[in-house]
Amino acid sequence: TEHTGYIRDVGALPDGRAASSYDDGTIKIWDVSQGRCLQTLSGQHANEVWWIIVLANGRFMSLDDDGIGKIWFDWRQHIEKIMAVRVRALAFVPCVCIRSI
Repeated sequence: TEHTGYIRDVGALPDGRAASSYDDGTIKIWDVSQGRCLQTLSGQHANEVWWIIVLANGRFMSLDDDGIGKIWFDWRQHIEKIMAVRVRALAFVPCVCIRSI
């Protein structure tokens, strides 16, 4: 269940699991505390998956070297693809949280 080649990226999911991307186009979901693979996501990327980007609400995005992004959602401990998008640019913006008392 482990990756046998190059791991390209790892993203920490909010519930203590992690998603790792691999150069054969697969993504694996890991139970970090036990060090075991829970699920392998394959057949969605035709190319190397370079990035895992953690989004809000249990979602994350995988991005391959052709600029194809897949958005995934955790449905009751089972990850499913919900959308595919073409990505031309990617920017990270720091979050600013304002709380009124």
